[in-house]
Amino acid sequence: MTWWNRKSRVSLMRRLVLAAIDTKTSWFGIRSILHIRRLIRDWQIDLVHTHTGVIPWGAIAAKTMGIPHIWHIHEPNGSARLFEYWLPDSVLASLIQNWSDHLILVSRYVGELFDQHSLPTPKTVIYQGVDADLFGHIEAGRDLRKSLNIGQDQLLIGMVAGPTSTWKRHDLFIKAAALLQAQAPNVRFAIFGTIPHQSRWLYNTSYDYALSLQKLVADCGLADHFIWAGFHADVPAIMNALDILVHPCAQEGFGRIAIEAMAAGRPVVGPRGGGLAESVIDGETGLLVAPNSAEALAAACQTLISQPELRYRLGHAGQNHVRSAFGLQRSAEAIIDVYRQVLGG
Repeated sequence: MTWWNRKSRVSLMRRLVLAAIDTKTSWFGIRSILHIRRLIRDWQIDLVHTHTGVIPWGAIAAKTMGIPHIWHIHEPNGSARLFEYWLPDSVLASLIQNWSDHLILVSRYVGELFDQHSLPTPKTVIYQGVDADLFGHIEAGRDLRKSLNIGQDQLLIGMVAGPTSTWKRHDLFIKAAALLQAQAPNVRFAIFGTIPHQSRWLYNTSYDYALSLQKLVADCGLADHFIWAGFHADVPAIMNALDILVHPCAQEGFGRIAIEAMAAGRPVVGPRGGGLAESVIDGETGLLVAPNSAEALAAACQTLISQPELRYRLGHAGQNHVRSAFGLQRSAEAIIDVYRQVLGG
């Protein structure tokens, strides 16, 4: 729903085209609502669980069918946040709460909109979870390092986020890498994620952004130290291949990537803000720094580069933290508990 998010980078003309396409295919959402209503009736569904804060069709279908609805908010919504809509914050927050029997929030950060415009709708923060056992495959990480030509004596600092969205702040990672290369010539830097291809005029925003990042790497003189690693389906292998994960985004709703890195025993460097700051414990499982500062990111990375024992200590503590606070079973049981509350036991 690019046309609905005011902060989308899509131009006005493209917004209008996207809105027209959406209107034609979904009849202003009515077709989607009717389809969900039909599924509720045919499958005798007792509860609808919407897994995004930006599409309301499930909520409307559930309410018009008289069954409970849970709205699972993953995005930071509101005028001061990443997802800003044409409705005032108070109206947006009221609609989401009025159309829900319970809100599940992936972090306290995404819940701030509802704290500011609170209604009696029950709200529960449930952090995402991972299966920590999947991240113990060290050999897969070694194989990936070899495929990237990373030597045993080299450190690999990486960012795992497709180069398609400015809000992930790949530019900060690249600028931090430029600051580090002179101090640490034996370090290599990589961005993992699909590099978009040039497509029809309507969808070239991501492609243009990726081109700007590639130019920034060249302008910073990083070509010999930088790897565009592309897409890899094996996330545990990626995390085991890294020595340090850097995630510069200060507007993450949660930042699942951080708990995946910690599950593999890798320290995380990120901003002291957004949902990421609720998963990484500063000085214990990673290093949190001032948001939007390449210099701060570089300084934290340099600390970890120069102190291998600190990297190990933070990584080991991160593994324990994930197992105790972000286990997949724990997350699933918390959601099931909300189902029980909404359904009356």
